[in-house]
Formats: sequence, structure tokens, C-alpha cells
Amino acid sequence: MKSKDKKNNIFLLKKLKNLTKNKNYLKEGFLVLIYHFQSALGLLLELKIFSNLLGLDNFGKLNVFNSFSLLILTTFSNSIASAFGRFYIIAKKENKMSQIISSIIQITLVTIFLNCIYSLFGIYTFSLYESKYLLVLLVCIFTTFKTIQEIFRQVYIIDRKRVKIILVDFTYYFVIFVLTYFYYLTKTNIDIKNIIYIQFAGLITSLIFSFSTLKLSYISIINLLNNTFKEIHFKEIKNIIKLSIPISILGLSTWIQNSVSKLVLNQQLLYEEIGKLAILQQVYFGPSILLISMLISLFYPILNSNLDINTSGHLTSKDKKYIRKTLNLTIFLFLFSFALISISYSIFNKNILTFFELNANGENLLLINIILISAFFQSAIQLLSAFSFSILKVKFFSRKVAPFIIIFGLPLIYFLTSSYGIIGAVVAKLIIILIIFIINWFNLYKYI
Repeated sequence: MKSKDKKNNIFLLKKLKNLTKNKNYLKEGFLVLIYHFQSALGLLLELKIFSNLLGLDNFGKLNVFNSFSLLILTTFSNSIASAFGRFYIIAKKENKMSQIISSIIQITLVTIFLNCIYSLFGIYTFSLYESKYLLVLLVCIFTTFKTIQEIFRQVYIIDRKRVKIILVDFTYYFVIFVLTYFYYLTKTNIDIKNIIYIQFAGLITSLIFSFSTLKLSYISIINLLNNTFKEIHFKEIKNIIKLSIPISILGLSTWIQNSVSKLVLNQQLLYEEIGKLAILQQVYFGPSILLISMLISLFYPILNSNLDINTSGHLTSKDKKYIRKTLNLTIFLFLFSFALISISYSIFNKNILTFFELNANGENLLLINIILISAFFQSAIQLLSAFSFSILKVKFFSRKVAPFIIIFGLPLIYFLTSSYGIIGAVVAKLIIILIIFIINWFNLYKYI
């Protein structure tokens, strides 16, 4: 019995060893690593350059612009693109690509129109900004390009074209940094509108690259557009919208956690606080989540490949035992990894703050600690969610978690941020994440 238990205990480690022998797995894992590293590095450099060029005050205004744009994209475009991605797989298998492509073109046009209507609320958001009407127009154009880009991104992800995703993002960041350097050399005075134009240029260039990969002739494009408007594909559009609604609700709940406090601070004209909050969250929250996500992506395929679960989500006693073992090992590695992350941050805190021209005072160090605790529980939520998805127990995300954030989290963030500023914003986020972690914990453990 003892030898049998011993074999079971090292079963998962053997699986890890076997997976490394698979060259396709190693290649794809390496490309995913490059993609995440490129994204993290690009965002941090963008953060450093833009905050230095604009100063915290105008950098805060830029974050309000981006947050408002993201709200529009979250509500409509991103969820539509994700839903299209699911049906793209089915259409590809059933040779119904023409119908699904025509339907997504039709629904994209409607989505872009809704984005533009929604962007008019920017008149209120940017009410005290210079050129507020121009900013509203820029939001409309920005969300239009982003909508199209997200569709390409979903197709690349589904087709597992990791290199193309890397090249799309590389093109975006390359153009941004080249144009920013050009502004620097010419000693042009850079304001928020210039930075938005630079973002536009990067976005348009990445879209041109995406279109060039389609290798379509002008005749093919004309024929595709003619076929698109011959009939309205009600069935496909209905299916996409139906699936997009829960995705949109989940996306909105995520946006509330990450961005609504910036709009509240914007109402109070605390633009420097918005800029500081954006830097600290991006530097301390983002990379922590990214590293833990990579850990989860390592164990997730192992977990799925060894479960005998059917579509009803029924778990055998063998499945439950296996899931508990995998979860325990993953939790151990998760705690070990996050401990290393926290120690690294504590060592380099002053250097990081100096790099972004922030003071290592008591308030900033308090904010960093709260953000790191939030990142810990958010990482734990991702870990538990991955296991919940594996055993098909996911309905509670849209039925319980998202409504909780919208109904309880939104007023909590508004109240604490309005009353206590930036400290209230990070505390509100921590409270919400902590409650969601508890909900996730009990949801998973009642099944295993």
C-alpha cells in the first residue's frame, strides 16, 4: 500500500516530465511566454514613457480616456468578438464560414454604431477637459478600430496562431515607441491628444498587418462584401448575441473592479491620483497576476487531459481524488511563487518608485501593500476558477459573482473612493476580491 501511495504522490510530477517531451507543447508554451513577456514589458515601458512625458496630471487624464473607451469595448465589442470566436470553431468544422463571416461583419457594423452612440457620454466624462468634443470623437474612432482588432485577435487565439498575435502586439508597441522617440527628438510639446494620436497610429498599423495576413485579393473582398449584404443572417447573429450577454456581464464586472474608481476620482478632479493609481496597479498588480496565470496554464492542460468528466459535469470519486491532489500541489507552488514575488518587490520597492518618479513615502508603501494583498487573492481566484472551469461548474460566475460586483461592488467603490480617495479605491477593490475568493472557494469545494 505504501509503495502504491508513493507512486500516486509522484504521478503529477511524472506527467509534467512527460509533457516536456512533447515538442509542440514546448514550442507553444515558449510562444505564450514570449507573448506575456512582450505584453508586460510593452505596458511597463509605455507606462514609464507616457507618465514622464505627460506628468501625473495629464497621465491621469489619459487613463480616464482609456478607461472610458474600455467601458464601451467591454459592454459591446469584446463580448461580441469572444462569442464570435466560439461559433467560428463550429462554422469551420461544418464548412459554414461564409455565413458566420457575413454575420460577424453585419453585427460588427451595428456594434460600431452603438459604440459611437455610447461615446457621447464622454461629453459628461470629459466636461472639464480641453477639446472635450474632440476627445469624444477620438473615443468613437478608437473603439471602432479596437472592435475590429479584437475580432482578429480571437481568430488568432482559436487557430493557435501565437506568432501572429505576438507580431500584432509587437507592431503596435514598435510604432508607439518610434513615434514617441520622434516627438522627443523634435522637442515637440506633447499633450494628451498627441499620445492618443500615437496610440491610434500603433493600432492602425497593427490592423494593416492583420489584414495583410488574410491574403485576399480586391475581387475577393468585393465579393465578400456583396455576399454580406445580400441577406441578414438572423440565426447566426442571434446565437452570437445570446452567448455575448454573459461574457459582457463578466467583462463589465471586471471593468468595475479595475476602472470605475478612476472615473470617480475624475469627478473630483484628482488627476494626479488617477495617474499614480494607474502606475501602482500596473506595476504591482499586473505582473503578479501574469506570473500566477503562467503557473495555472502549466497545470490546466494536465488536469483536463486526465479527467473522465462528461458534459453533465458528473465527477467520479477517482476524479475528485485526482482534482484534490492536483489542487494541493498547485496551491503549494502558487504560495511559493507568490512569496518570491512579494520578497522581490520588497527588495526593489524604492528603485521601482524612483524609476516612475514617485516618492517612497508612507502612503505609497501602504498602497503597494494593499495592492499586493489584492493581487494575492485575485491570483488565488484565477487558480480556483481554472479548476471550476475544468469540472464545468461555471454558471455561478455570471449568476452570482458578476451580479455581486455590479450590485454590491459598484456602490462600495463609489462610496469609499468618494470618501477616502485613492486609499478608499484600493481598499474597496481588496474587499470585493476577498469576498469573490470566498465564493470561489466554497463553490469549488462543494463539488470535490
